[in-house]
Amino acid sequence: MSADPNSPEALFAAAQDEARQQGLLKGRLASLDHCRISNTSYVLNDHHGKFIARLPIARVHHVAKLRHHLLMNIEGLQEVASIHPIRQVDRRIAFSKQPDKMRALAWAISEGRRVPQGSFSRQDWIIGLLLLVLGVIPGVIYLLWAWQRHCQYQADLKALVLRWRGLHRPEPNAEWFQSLGERTPRSHG
Repeated sequence: MSADPNSPEALFAAAQDEARQQGLLKGRLASLDHCRISNTSYVLNDHHGKFIARLPIARVHHVAKLRHHLLMNIEGLQEVASIHPIRQVDRRIAFSKQPDKMRALAWAISEGRRVPQGSFSRQDWIIGLLLLVLGVIPGVIYLLWAWQRHCQYQADLKALVLRWRGLHRPEPNAEWFQSLGERTPRSHG
């Protein structure tokens, strides 16, 4: 997958994620070569050119940016990226020492695979607390909903790790390692 969240590969992966989320794929496989992008929509087609789904291009770009943001915020990624760009072998070794959840998630994003959606964030806490201040019942309902979404995220992440382990723990593609240093801001300390 390219370092650019607007690359054809990144948009294709995002369109597949969005179509899966909406229940539009229904087990069918989309083909990057047969998909079309216009100013207003992204059309997913299968390997025979048959229509699968039409998605708003703005939503596809949004999901692509979310996937990219998720990749950039994986715990430990900045530490791996800070290793000198020439030493790709060292970067791979440092990455292999990261937790399985992080490695599986990085692999899924780099390969354009499905990634879990919606973890419990600071924003959820802030919204929940504000709703609690405004009214106890809306705050409790929101926090319960956010917690349920977090539990679903954890279950989906666990399933991703199991799938990744079942494939014998593949690394993210080589292009991902090459562009890792370029994509992650380095701290100058």
